[in-house]
Amino acid sequence: LEFRRVLFRSNLPLLLRQKLEQAFVINAVHIHETQSSADGTLKCAMRLHDQYVVESVLIPQGKRMTACISSQVGCSLTCSFCATGKLKRMRNLQADEIYDQVMLVNETALNTYQQKLSNIVFMGMGEPLLNYNQVKEAITKLCAPEDRKSTRLNSSH
Repeated sequence: LEFRRVLFRSNLPLLLRQKLEQAFVINAVHIHETQSSADGTLKCAMRLHDQYVVESVLIPQGKRMTACISSQVGCSLTCSFCATGKLKRMRNLQADEIYDQVMLVNETALNTYQQKLSNIVFMGMGEPLLNYNQVKEAITKLCAPEDRKSTRLNSSH
């Protein structure tokens, strides 16, 4: 996500940008649609590179900003209390897709509430433990020291 922003919104020469586009694939996640509720909760439909859509939710509550993040497209469990359980699991999300969701929800929190995320829960689409390695990799990146990435989330949560 950050690389794509630099690439397309930069003063890099056009020829270099074209070569970078040819040499690298960036499967960015985009906010496709946002719905808001009376309590300030924002539900974001995130469009993936393969046109699947997952949901991420921003839940503001006082000084807390919680992101509810998806780990799969659909779900293979059929929990009766969960709407996602009625959807067929299409695939696991990759770590970068999980990371991008968090960054986009964090950006939404900053733009809408002038607060960054304080909590992340993996209670969106899918069962995170069935995609453990990718979820773990995304969490590792999200909690990386400041010198390893440009956007830092508080890793004490």
